[in-house]
Amino acid sequence: MDSLELTWLVRGVGILALLVIAIGLTMQPPKLSPEAKDFVKQKDLHFGGALISLELGGSAELYRLIAGDRPDDPRRAPLRRNLRIDFLFIAAYLLLYTGLAALLAQRGGVWLAVGAAAAVLAAAAAVFDVTENLRTLDLLAANGAAGLMAIRQASVLKWTAISASALLLSALFLVRRDLFFLLGLPLLASGALGVLTGWRGWYAEWCLLAILPALPGIAVLAFRPDWFLRHFA
Repeated sequence: MDSLELTWLVRGVGILALLVIAIGLTMQPPKLSPEAKDFVKQKDLHFGGALISLELGGSAELYRLIAGDRPDDPRRAPLRRNLRIDFLFIAAYLLLYTGLAALLAQRGGVWLAVGAAAAVLAAAAAVFDVTENLRTLDLLAANGAAGLMAIRQASVLKWTAISASALLLSALFLVRRDLFFLLGLPLLASGALGVLTGWRGWYAEWCLLAILPALPGIAVLAFRPDWFLRHFA
């Protein structure tokens, strides 16, 4: 890849980070009701958002507290809205992670394999994410709570795969000797937390919080790719 192509790859990664931030800001996921919060606290589930609680809780009782018993329950409308926006978010983070993986692979040697693995894991996470959303939309359109465990399974696989991808991608920044090193720390923290606790499922919101500080720094690359390329090798 020549220098111009590499510059546009770095700039594209920054633009995608901006897109991820912008889409994320439009989602405004609904919060848990006081009754649902009490249930979560009693069961030691560690969830805060309604949609994550629904997808990872695997509990019919918690589902009813969040979404009611009928397809026309007004509490389901904001859940459906966020799920539809989430399809755009999935596309954005998949492209972002793939771009970061491509940059990592540009280092050559072992990093080519690490970058390829990170891209494959991000693609797997996107597939599980789409599966999770489609199953959740089907559930919200029906009576009852059948299929909750299948949704939880897809959700756990999604978070585990995206966390493993973030863990690998942290190397893109951690090998540097400038301020970009700091961007690797949130990716490392988020990835390690997800990989080590993925079997529990409750870590998802913590993973999101851990990775947030990296996104504005990556977004800067949209405007100043030369800062990143200055010590890139």
